[in-house]
Amino acid sequence: MIVNHFGIAVENLEKSLELYKNMGFIPCSQIVKDNFRNVKIIFIKNQQNYCLELIQNIDESKASGAKSALLNHKTKSKHSIYHICYETTDIEKASEELRAKNIMMIAKPEKAIAFNNQKVAFFVSPDIGMIELVEKK
Repeated sequence: MIVNHFGIAVENLEKSLELYKNMGFIPCSQIVKDNFRNVKIIFIKNQQNYCLELIQNIDESKASGAKSALLNHKTKSKHSIYHICYETTDIEKASEELRAKNIMMIAKPEKAIAFNNQKVAFFVSPDIGMIELVEKK
């Protein structure tokens, strides 16, 4: 699978964005508010074309299930890479392949506003952490 981006949990999206800009990253999206997942998101890239997704919880009291995965991770570390996102052309097939490898699905494929309503799904493994799949058509 092709790596799409690394997701980084942040306390303050705007403040973190400014710091990443000082390190040579530039926004490649607008800040998106995803009410379903209860987060604010922006994608940034550097000159080597590495893509990071900065993610901030909007209201931690509303987080539940897969939506709380970010919250749970942030209690361990304030700012860190907490997931790797892979691209797939068939999210259902890729999801089955991960489940066959005993990687647990924590959020079924659903449209995501940050990806122009393409489907995303989330998985977790105690050995490798969180994985996101994004369907690219």
